[in-house]
Amino acid sequence: MTTHAKRMWNAICALAEGREDVEAQTHLETCQECQKLLGEARAMFSGFAYPITAAPQALVEAAYSLMPFKSSRLRLLSGSLQLSGARAKLADDFQLLLGDDSTQFRVMYTKLPAGWQVMLSMPEAESSAWKDDSPLDSDTNNRVAFIVESLDQSDLVVVSGGVHFIIPSATEVMDVSG
Repeated sequence: MTTHAKRMWNAICALAEGREDVEAQTHLETCQECQKLLGEARAMFSGFAYPITAAPQALVEAAYSLMPFKSSRLRLLSGSLQLSGARAKLADDFQLLLGDDSTQFRVMYTKLPAGWQVMLSMPEAESSAWKDDSPLDSDTNNRVAFIVESLDQSDLVVVSGGVHFIIPSATEVMDVSG
């Protein structure tokens, strides 16, 4: 590599990475040596590029199983059933506010023809929700929803901020509170 090319190397690398350098681009229009180096630098940088993919779920679960975690079993703080006084007959739609000393979850339950839809918003974008050891999909607003046949199957776990929040089934929460 000539002294001239050594002086231009940083600018050539910047162009190879896709950054703009008007002065270097102008120089390359007339310098064949630097054009050749740009081609070599682009080939070198393309070798550095590799697709980033999500880790397999089994690997993520195995990693989580190795780490100690804090768990918190949530309790009933309030609910729309308590506010309405509806205890004799279960409403078709209701909400429960569950929490511990620092975190709260509003869980919504909607009666469907063949079961119940359970919905909640998670506190952080990095949160994840799990039902029966399987991850639940969240939407762009970090909400999850799933369907169960009966309310005694509505329990789940939310992992957020390194804490596993254990959300008991609606049946268990209402039995404890009443």
